[in-house]
Amino acid sequence: MTALCRLSLGLVAVLFGATAGFGQAPPAAPAALTHPPPSAVSTAVPRTIQLIVPSGTPLHVTLIHKVRIWKVGVAVSARVLDPVYAFDRVVVPAGSEVTGQVARIVPVSKLLRTEAILNGDFTPLKNAKVEFDTLILKNGACMPLDTKVLPGIPNVIRLVTEHNGKKPGLVSQAKEAIDQRWRHAIDEVKAPGKIHRLEKMALAELPYRRQYLPAGTIFNAELARPLDFGAVKLNPKETIDVGQVPPQDSVVEARLLTTLNSATVVKGAPVRALVTKPLFSSRHKKRLLIPEGTRLEGNVVQVRAARDLHRNGQLRFVIRKMEFPSGIRHRVDASVEGLEVGRGENIALDSEGGASVTESKMRYFTTPLSMAIAATSAAGDSDHHMSTLKGASGTSDAGTNGLAGASGYRLVGLALGVGVHSRALGVALGIYGAARSIYFNFLARGRNVVLAKDTPMEIAFGPPLGPAGK
Repeated sequence: MTALCRLSLGLVAVLFGATAGFGQAPPAAPAALTHPPPSAVSTAVPRTIQLIVPSGTPLHVTLIHKVRIWKVGVAVSARVLDPVYAFDRVVVPAGSEVTGQVARIVPVSKLLRTEAILNGDFTPLKNAKVEFDTLILKNGACMPLDTKVLPGIPNVIRLVTEHNGKKPGLVSQAKEAIDQRWRHAIDEVKAPGKIHRLEKMALAELPYRRQYLPAGTIFNAELARPLDFGAVKLNPKETIDVGQVPPQDSVVEARLLTTLNSATVVKGAPVRALVTKPLFSSRHKKRLLIPEGTRLEGNVVQVRAARDLHRNGQLRFVIRKMEFPSGIRHRVDASVEGLEVGRGENIALDSEGGASVTESKMRYFTTPLSMAIAATSAAGDSDHHMSTLKGASGTSDAGTNGLAGASGYRLVGLALGVGVHSRALGVALGIYGAARSIYFNFLARGRNVVLAKDTPMEIAFGPPLGPAGK
């Protein structure tokens, strides 16, 4: 934290303590604002709103530099990936910085530790819990933060639905604009070059290595206390369209308010989301249609839990109601157009916004290869020894044992297979590798679709359905 930030935060603390005893009324939350129907809006009287980011709002941030997981107190700095809005304007621009430290280091569960050891990884795996305590805006202003940081997600990707046929014009334009902004935000953090990526892949194969939080890891830092950015006056002409159903094919950015898991959720279960970015009219750019904080409600319409024989889960939900901060409600027909998830989740979206877990086709190559290596290592070699030189035979056995070991225990198995001249060991390693590949690729239970709380998404509106009941 810079000296200027420390001075600013000190002045904030002094001023807060000096004014705490004057009994000032707390500012009203944005949700308490009232927006009368368009017919009752006065175009002459401006209104004043409080620009407050309520507690529970996540700051979508990404690590600027990699952080070694080795002790508590290591400094952490991240950049705000998505702008934060209050009602109709940006209060925390994208590119703002948050700083903090590693607050806790905890070991992983015994199950994960055992799986890592069986996979040839003897590193004492740990999870780092980070916290952010300072927000530095792009203009240099500093604000204290009190956050609850959710686990980081490395290698985040943005998924979009693929429509059969021509995409709707407004939907296509909105998705392209979001995609450009998302790519620009990701580029704010320098991606590692090819050499560094190859180095990372090589280090990941070592049986013992240092642990890092990689640069680009994305965190959701939920605010434990609201951020107050003062008050502004609004011209009623700019908000005359608030409270109306948005045009068909409009797209809004939102976030999930609860976690959805295809293993536990049932068909018909409620789904709640919150608009995170205001939507403005395409014809009148200054006319607000949907403010930040508008609530979206829907339900799960299709779900299937993961099953044995590697059958993965599926999940689809739709949005049926929209409630403005003023309390005005409408029935709508809306569905998912885009999601941000971790690459390792292997989630894909279909043309209707349904999410499912996909599998790499490499399993149809790696499993037969593991079986072939196991068969080769177990085959009798008496005829082979009689027809080849002894030195060449030894080289062949070492190579076969090495391949068998690598299929079961990666680099550790490769070293054992080559270094220990034991046909029995090579057979055991080959059989283990083949059995493991068959089980995890074809027999084990599949993976469920998990959309975590605060998952960013895009919602596209269809034809209006009329007013919603209370």
